[in-house]
Amino acid sequence: MILRWLTAVALGAALVAPQPTFAAERGFPTTGFTVGGPFITFYETRGGLDVFGYPRSPEFTLSGRTVQYFQRARFEWWPENPPGHQVQLGLLADELGRGRPSDPSAHRAEWRHFPETGRAISGAFRTAFESRAGLEVFGYPTSPVVVENGRTVQHFQRARLEWHAENVPAYPVQLGLLGDEQIALGRVTLPAGSSIPAPPDLTSGIAGKTAEGALAGRLVVSGGVGGPVWTMRPDGSERLVGHGVDPSLSPDGRVVVYAQHGGARPGLYQVGWQGGEPTLLTVGDERRGPLYSPDGREIAFYQKSACLRPAGNLWIHDSCFQIKVIPSEGCVDWLRPGQDRYAFGPAWRPDGRALVFRQEKALATTEDRQTVRPFGIDFAPLIETILFDPTGGRIVVGVRRNQTYSEIGTVPDDGSDRFSALTPPLSFVQPPPTSLSPAYSPDGRHIAFVSDRDGRPGVWIMASDGANPRRVSDVPIGLSGARERLVHWSRV
Repeated sequence: MILRWLTAVALGAALVAPQPTFAAERGFPTTGFTVGGPFITFYETRGGLDVFGYPRSPEFTLSGRTVQYFQRARFEWWPENPPGHQVQLGLLADELGRGRPSDPSAHRAEWRHFPETGRAISGAFRTAFESRAGLEVFGYPTSPVVVENGRTVQHFQRARLEWHAENVPAYPVQLGLLGDEQIALGRVTLPAGSSIPAPPDLTSGIAGKTAEGALAGRLVVSGGVGGPVWTMRPDGSERLVGHGVDPSLSPDGRVVVYAQHGGARPGLYQVGWQGGEPTLLTVGDERRGPLYSPDGREIAFYQKSACLRPAGNLWIHDSCFQIKVIPSEGCVDWLRPGQDRYAFGPAWRPDGRALVFRQEKALATTEDRQTVRPFGIDFAPLIETILFDPTGGRIVVGVRRNQTYSEIGTVPDDGSDRFSALTPPLSFVQPPPTSLSPAYSPDGRHIAFVSDRDGRPGVWIMASDGANPRRVSDVPIGLSGARERLVHWSRV
């Protein structure tokens, strides 16, 4: 740490000149991190908790510079600067793209103008700026006063000032949580232990890693309904293998199964993970969601068909969906008995003895050729996709919220509905970003998913507790809201 380096220098020079005394390291039990050396001196003399919030990481090296993240800022160590200016705040607001074109017409006598950016500050924002070391802490203003997500704000190079009328009179202006936002948006990968709670590291010392340090297994990724299908390593390197919807991998990762709609021969197809000529397993339009059983012997899917449903004293035409199972080498499929009219998205238990799937008003389960029974989770109409943790204990689900966005979470595999969000909506982004189609890694330690949290849909990987999300691929993905499976993960 910087503190230890400075201590060594101070001991060697003690007889030459008196040295400044830095505050002792300060621990923050709320987040479990310590701030020391010049960082704690800067923190405590520039506003402390009120201005910067709690530390969100230890010191670590980012782009060749020692840094430490806080809820509202990133401290950076610049040893080449003169004393008093060696701790700088990172340009988080600039990095998050929050600046705006200048407005030369906004010039009033009571405002303080900054020709460097063509911006001005006034009122409570000017008071807060000038009382907190101004340029040193915040940088230049980069926007006018605007309303974002219902809050009056003004952006600076290093900060976002926010008006909180509900606060006590002494604190009507506070800094936005730019550090939290940059972490949540996956713009930076923090060292191990920098999440709350501490996450497993994505890059070292975990089960399921290859000798080269990459995550193990193979992904299959869909570009959307009827779009391209790629097989992919967890590092993002991909290979085009076909076109269809809802692809999944065999347990050994060697074969891809997917659905094709329309055309001369719609149905379920298999193809090798490297591509080649696909094999037709079963003919029929509107077949969706194929998924191998854990032993690779069977494939469960669901099929759309015309049906009648009651409406008062009448029966009206409708589209119904039923879960079916077929041997993985193809042949005649069979229907799980006792389903209602709307059964979607089958998922196998890790032992392969039962399926769980979504019905119209609840999840349901059925063991081998047995009658369907309720599974217990009562928010099934919101569920888009489900998949079991291969190590047991949890189910990861994609859930549709308010018809505007999707999020990912887990529920216990005993049928209870204790939902734990892994990608909760970001309060500073409206509408919230969508995250969907989760898939566990073979060891259950990570989850691949599709998200548009950085502005465009792509494949992301996070720890199984939701920590350290990072984009791993830029292949184009279309989101159609059709409950499609967009990513699946298998061992090799």
